[in-house]
Amino acid sequence: MQFDEYITSIQQGLARSTQLAPDNVQRTAEMIGQALEPEARLALTRFASDLAEQITAELDGAVVEIHIRGGEPAVVVEQAAAQAPESVAEAPAPPPPPSSEDPSTARLTLRLPESLKSEIEKAAAADGKSTNTWIVQAAQRALTPPAPSTVPTHRSVRRMTGWAH
Repeated sequence: MQFDEYITSIQQGLARSTQLAPDNVQRTAEMIGQALEPEARLALTRFASDLAEQITAELDGAVVEIHIRGGEPAVVVEQAAAQAPESVAEAPAPPPPPSSEDPSTARLTLRLPESLKSEIEKAAAADGKSTNTWIVQAAQRALTPPAPSTVPTHRSVRRMTGWAH
């Protein structure tokens, strides 16, 4: 899926609406169309993400996600894995889902350094998840209190403080 054709359609519609206007108005409309491109991409991405969320809610056992690859959205459908038999050494429990009392989602505008954004996108792609899903799960893990350790700890009476060079 490419957003370019949708963005171009919006820009052309704006240009058509000013065909009979003076040249300076037409140039202004063209500049507005170019300036609106990032916001239009964001709006289309939010729309696609909301649509994927709604489709996922209607499906039984599949998850539809929108991944951004190379600046363009890609639709990813994942089938829920069959329940594996319990093993002796179980993996740690996944972080709890968002509160079941509040099924709504909230939007958050987040400003990140470009390098951090790139690292997050790489990590999400490596996990086969959308950037949004990866960030939500990372936040959930960060907010989940650690399980009590079953390994005995030995505390030393000696304590060292200071500065190392």
